[in-house]
Amino acid sequence: MLYILLLAITVTLFVLFKAYKDRKQFESISSMIMDLVHVNDDMHHTLLLGIYHRFQKEEGVEFHRFVGNILEDFHGGKTSVTSEDDEYGIDLVHQRNNGTYFGKVLCLSPEEKVDMDPIVFVHSNMVKFGADYGFVMTTGQFTSNAKKYAEGLNIELIEGDELVRLWAESLEKQKEYIPGVAY
Repeated sequence: MLYILLLAITVTLFVLFKAYKDRKQFESISSMIMDLVHVNDDMHHTLLLGIYHRFQKEEGVEFHRFVGNILEDFHGGKTSVTSEDDEYGIDLVHQRNNGTYFGKVLCLSPEEKVDMDPIVFVHSNMVKFGADYGFVMTTGQFTSNAKKYAEGLNIELIEGDELVRLWAESLEKQKEYIPGVAY
């Protein structure tokens, strides 16, 4: 009986130590990223290039999941990646407390400009399927015509710099959710 009790105590201590170590490692990495993001615009741009190069060769689903995780961490709610053969042009559906968001995400060169076509796809799907809001997120930038077209449509346009900011802030929010560790 004493042997089982000692074994249980040892396992518990090991799990607590592992959780503490994981938390410290996560905090260290997260802190470094936050420091880098806030250092200067060059580092911010470097992180954006890193995201672009990481996902540019993917089939798209991994980038969609990456963005979905950021949205869930930052805004809460639940994000679903639509199927790859979705003919309607919607990549993500994000359910939040205030409604349903339809989204299109584009992994493009940070210098590449997005025209209004993705906004048209999102808006038409919002109307057709009754979504409350929409968003188009890109690692690139939007043309002035795209920005003007999106005005008043309940569609948020998120360019690469904002994506990096959301990512960094979502990492900060993740600290709250490390299991088994009290703060």
